[in-house]
Amino acid sequence: MTALPPDVDALVRGALAAELGPGVTVMTLMPDDWAARLPLVVARALPAAAVDPRGVIAAVVDLQALAADRTEASALARRAWRGLYDACVRQHAESDAGGYLSHFGAGGSSPAELRTGTPGPDAQSFRFQATVRLTARPTPTP
Repeated sequence: MTALPPDVDALVRGALAAELGPGVTVMTLMPDDWAARLPLVVARALPAAAVDPRGVIAAVVDLQALAADRTEASALARRAWRGLYDACVRQHAESDAGGYLSHFGAGGSSPAELRTGTPGPDAQSFRFQATVRLTARPTPTP
C-alpha cells in the first residue's frame, strides 16, 4: 500500500519549536492576538506543493517572523530559516505528522523585512518573511 503523505505543517512546526525554544511562539496560521504572542514565527506549506505518488512532498513553505524589535525580528527569521535547513539535514521526524524532513532545496528566498500587509506595520512590531523549499517523506514502513 502506498504511504500517506506526511503533514508538512506539523513537521515544520515541530522542527521550528525544537530549534527556537519555549520563548518563541510557533504557529501555522497568524493568530488574531498576534501582538500579544511576540516573538512569533508563522510557517505554513503553500498550496503549490507537489505530491509524489509515493507520499513524498516537495513543499514551498511561507516563513514569517515577528518581534517587537527590528533586530530581534531579523535574527529570529534567520534562526528559523537556518533551523529548517538543519532539520532537513538531520531528517527531523514527528511521529504524529507521519514523516520526516529530508531536503532543503534551492529556489526559496532568504528573510527580508515586510513593510506592508496584514498585520500592518507599526512602531511596536517588525516582520520578516522568507520562502523555503523542502522535501517531506513519509515514515518508512517495514
